[in-house]
Amino acid sequence: MTLNTPEHLENDATSPEDRRAERRHRRGNLWIASWTTVVTSLITLVGTLATLHAAPDDLVRKVVPNAEVTHTVTQTAVQTVTARATVTFTPTPDLSEAPTDGPTSGVTDSTVYLADLGDQITDYQGNYGSGSYAINGHDYPHSVALSSYGVGTTSWVEYTLNGSYSFLRASLGLNDVMSTDSVSEFAIYGNGKLLKRVRVAYARQLAVQLSVKGLVKLRIAATRTAGSDGGALRGAVFGDALLSP
Repeated sequence: MTLNTPEHLENDATSPEDRRAERRHRRGNLWIASWTTVVTSLITLVGTLATLHAAPDDLVRKVVPNAEVTHTVTQTAVQTVTARATVTFTPTPDLSEAPTDGPTSGVTDSTVYLADLGDQITDYQGNYGSGSYAINGHDYPHSVALSSYGVGTTSWVEYTLNGSYSFLRASLGLNDVMSTDSVSEFAIYGNGKLLKRVRVAYARQLAVQLSVKGLVKLRIAATRTAGSDGGALRGAVFGDALLSP
């Protein structure tokens, strides 16, 4: 018994050449459909990338407000478009750490060397001078030096201040022109009260810092306690003595 299926009827009705032509036609239709899909996809991709290229700045800046945006677009021979966005971050400065025009802590216009307060000397004994003096080979250019003649002699200088200073700093020592066996006793007074007393030998220096807060009267003094010669005109040095708030 013979079944008349569509395939059977087709085999009977068409020649081999017709069937081959039909298959070629079907393959052509399939190829056209496939390339239509590819071309449509490429057109969609190109349109999307062109949109991104036309206005990417707003998109990027919505994500990174401080970004600097640059673009590179490359088109190949087959019309393939590549877009690339480069984002450079520019940090916002922290204004809380910005420098100010005011003075730094501990340094103001009222910081001054005793050597510069000659017009505020209201009393003295012996001889004194201000300027550069050497202690153990080191020069102190802003110093006050008191006379050191014979053993047991005392010289002093008294300043009248405005009470605005808090600290006195100085390097105490003997002028290099003194004899090598010299020793002097240094003393500092505030409003008539002894604040500091130390002895310093030749070729030695002693750094001191003491509170002078609220003081109006400041006296520096030196007494020679040892030495084989007659001393020097200005042998006891308050090296770079500095008043600060």
